[in-house]
Amino acid sequence: LEQRRLAEERDRYAAEMERYRQTLESIFHGVGEGIVAVDGGGRLDQVNAAARAMLGWDDRVRAGAPLEDLLPEGLRPALEFVRGAAASGRPVAERRAEIGPVGGSRRILVWTARPLPAGGAMLILRDITRLTRLEEEASGRRIAPDIVAKSPQMTEIFR
Repeated sequence: LEQRRLAEERDRYAAEMERYRQTLESIFHGVGEGIVAVDGGGRLDQVNAAARAMLGWDDRVRAGAPLEDLLPEGLRPALEFVRGAAASGRPVAERRAEIGPVGGSRRILVWTARPLPAGGAMLILRDITRLTRLEEEASGRRIAPDIVAKSPQMTEIFR
């Protein structure tokens, strides 16, 4: 009777752990930020779909490949910070990088590195290309009203 209770408890615990694992995997693959997990040796452990898209990696990029062989040139400085986060156990403040072309255009990424509890680190990427371009466009639109306001002739025309 005791063995049966222990077996049922073990099965419930295993089912709960599997649901938890599936939830975490869904979150990992569903978030918009790119996540690249690296083991203690600097080799790719896991990568989500968002990171693959941002970095232009296809399915041929697999676990076990050295991260230094995979990162685009503009993101290579992140490698030392990923190693530092893994070694120190401390996260790295956000940095900015421009890479590309990926998918035909350059991308602007904000990234940070965070240690993983079991060793290694993760590189977290956020694509801010669209936001940066919108800010640049908005900034350009503000210049025209400033020019009009400083010119009496233009002020007369646009009244």
